Amino acid sequence: KILRDGDTVVHAAAVVPARNSVDVSQNLLMTQSVLDAILGHEIAQLVVISSDAVYGSESGVVTEASTCSPDSMHGIMSLAREMMCSEVKVPVFTIVRPTAIYGAGDPHNSYGPNRFIKQMIDSGEITFFGEGAAIRDHVFIDDVTDVIVRAITMRQSGVINIASGQSISFAALAELICQSGPDGSRIASVGSEPSPTFRNYDISNL
Repeated sequence: KILRDGDTVVHAAAVVPARNSVDVSQNLLMTQSVLDAILGHEIAQLVVISSDAVYGSESGVVTEASTCSPDSMHGIMSLAREMMCSEVKVPVFTIVRPTAIYGAGDPHNSYGPNRFIKQMIDSGEITFFGEGAAIRDHVFIDDVTDVIVRAITMRQSGVINIASGQSISFAALAELICQSGPDGSRIASVGSEPSPTFRNYDISNL
């Protein structure tokens, strides 16, 4: 009821992370609701907040031209949302694919900065798996929102990967956070880390 011709629509609603078929179905239903709402309106821009999970989890350097080969429910769901939204006839269609996001207020406690900081605050001990050798890129929430706002104000179309361009191992990340914590903060290795993968991002386009 609030949608008007000329509006920009940012589709960010999702159950995340999508871990099973029920989560995927709920996400696609949300997306269909957005598409039904747009139908009959001439919107100016559609921005879909997706995920770098569409690229899968293999090692390597990722760019906007990398092949989408999701190997998780979350990646499959994210790519399906993108494909559904691509059917909308709109002057400017933007897909935003952030890597792992960190920042205050995170509700997911995901492995990486968010969980490590919470562990340090709660118990003074940060734990990572095995040797913490896997390498990932983590991006701050304020930077993500800044890129989205710029994409809207500049009417930027196409795919935009949002990453810092500075990947780091989980062990080094834990050490970095521990150094920023109170005296007595410590690090511990738990479990194993089978077949660690190493993911970097070329952010030249960004």
